[in-house]
Amino acid sequence: GIIMDHETINHKVAYAVGHIHTNTIESFWALLKRGITGQLHKVSGRYLDKYLDEFCYRYNRRFQPANVVFSDAVGKMLGIA
Repeated sequence: GIIMDHETINHKVAYAVGHIHTNTIESFWALLKRGITGQLHKVSGRYLDKYLDEFCYRYNRRFQPANVVFSDAVGKMLGIA
């Protein structure tokens, strides 16, 4: 698996300390939940990892223009990106 550095924050003390906060992951989960209920409607546990892959891909490219994301995705599907 992938090992990533992480830090923790005690919400009894503060909600953010410098760059340490939970806003990014909370934003991701909100988008995922909204995507499941609004777009997918329900999710099979069998394919949960695939749904998560898709939403990670989208989330990580959320600031890129849609045409760039689309071209990148099509290129990856065709094996040319």
